[in-house]
Amino acid sequence: MASHCKNKFFLTILTVASLTWTVTSMQRIRSCYSPVKGYIFCSFTIHDQWNFVYFRSWLDSLKSPVKHVELNLQCLGSGSVYLPWPMRARGLKKFHMKNCNIKGYFSEYNKDPIYPDTLTDISMIDCTIETDVNSNIQRTLLTRVSKSYNCGQQTVRSHVMRNISFSFLPTSSPPPLKDLDRAFSAMRRQSRNRENACNYHSLFHMEESQSDSVSSIHFDVMTDISDYPNLKTFNFSSNLLTHLPRHLKQWHKHFPALEILDLSKNLLRNFAFEKPGVSGRRKIIFVNLQHNRITDVPRNIASYIDGQVPVIIDLRNNPIKCTYNTFELVKYLNKMKEMFPVLSFMADIKCTLSTISKKSKPLQNRNDKVSENENSSRSKFLQLFNLFGFK
Repeated sequence: MASHCKNKFFLTILTVASLTWTVTSMQRIRSCYSPVKGYIFCSFTIHDQWNFVYFRSWLDSLKSPVKHVELNLQCLGSGSVYLPWPMRARGLKKFHMKNCNIKGYFSEYNKDPIYPDTLTDISMIDCTIETDVNSNIQRTLLTRVSKSYNCGQQTVRSHVMRNISFSFLPTSSPPPLKDLDRAFSAMRRQSRNRENACNYHSLFHMEESQSDSVSSIHFDVMTDISDYPNLKTFNFSSNLLTHLPRHLKQWHKHFPALEILDLSKNLLRNFAFEKPGVSGRRKIIFVNLQHNRITDVPRNIASYIDGQVPVIIDLRNNPIKCTYNTFELVKYLNKMKEMFPVLSFMADIKCTLSTISKKSKPLQNRNDKVSENENSSRSKFLQLFNLFGFK
């Protein structure tokens, strides 16, 4: 009996490993195995090309039940993956990818799904999405976005997008700025379409970090018609964020269960958070504001620690100036140490005296304005495709 089971197990491995890929079969290390009937675990090291569509077709061809599939992709050198968002496939539960050049990301932009939502974990790290500017603009202006594409998979529990960038295919006719503006407007209208409402009731962890192309309407598109009732941790660090969006100021309206908000390593100079009114929750919310450019604090910061939902803020490693509001900061830190002694290390904050008066303050916006004009087209490109790529 044991011998029979062992032979059956290895037969399953050989069946999976013998998966035939089309045309130029890749010179890569690949491995799939099935330790239990219906459960398949695959890990591919990609040196040149790999196609998710072929993998999906192979899963469809399996005669035995497919209950749970996990897929890990690691690209080396110039390895690339053809990957249509939002990666639906038979029984696919977990998807992890690192260091890959992604092709075909927008290829199922307006297609209705033929697979149900199954993914629970998505992780894409250090990847580049290859895209064509003109075709994506025309697609936005002339076709509808499917709910399948707009929402992605609403069964996801953990969604990580870290250090995702875009590369643009060469074009002889770059689109004029007015076409980009039209595409932005079209995307905005689509994001408000109630037919595309998304409910991420399973999502408890989300990371969108290390991006240099966050759109100015990112949080509008993200929250207009989408609900995040159970999101507990949100990492939005290292995104060159210069101001705090109202959606994060009013976190309790858009992310009512939020417990950890990581805004570290951005370019914030100030902040303010609304305190929720009467609510059923009793947990604190922790906000990481380390390594920003914050020089002053809200005048009412001492009240952040009071009420049903204390707002705990880590302000270390910021260039805090000594102002009238610093007295309120001291009150806040003392209250925090008293209520949460384990967090006393976060009170190690020193302010510095300002040496520049307001009258002699240099005009900092002139160069910035020139830079904005010079880079407006690039900024529009990046922001637009950030909206295309992420909900």
